[in-house]
Amino acid sequence: MGLAKVCDRHRVPKPERGYWNKIRAGQKTKQAVFVETDDAWLNRIEIRGALSQIPEAARKVIEDAKTTRKAQVRKVDGRQ
Repeated sequence: MGLAKVCDRHRVPKPERGYWNKIRAGQKTKQAVFVETDDAWLNRIEIRGALSQIPEAARKVIEDAKTTRKAQVRKVDGRQ
């Protein structure tokens, strides 16, 4: 899924076409407005890549971090 589609789905405003060129030229641009929402699904955006495409050493670090995070969550939830 493209980043623009993710932004649209989660109501994240995108700059208008030519925005960065206008900024460099010192022109005024429209200010982006964020819309408040109570929908937890819309408030969290997670962009992931495939673990199979990264080096083994990096994959190990990520897996270790996940294991540590899960252990911390279990401890906080009292599941141990």
